[in-house]
Amino acid sequence: MTNLNNLICDAKAGKPATLNDAQKHDLLCMVSKYCRRETVNKLARRINLPLSLWQDAGLFSRVTVNDDGVNYICGQSWRDEMRTLRELILDK
Repeated sequence: MTNLNNLICDAKAGKPATLNDAQKHDLLCMVSKYCRRETVNKLARRINLPLSLWQDAGLFSRVTVNDDGVNYICGQSWRDEMRTLRELILDK
């Protein structure tokens, strides 16, 4: 098991690090709940970008990635942290 921040750092360092289609789908479903279609489409486009183009943020270390999919280790407020993750993915 690894986390999304490690994958992003590996990709920026030129190491092979990607999310498979199922992991991308899990991540999209997790962060796009209660979003409008336009936002979901933007998130889907950003999630499909190579990880080397993502910003490395500490909050991404709470997103665990394994063969079963993607999970999030919540700190305090699920909704607030999902909003922050959406903003990080959308590079706001």
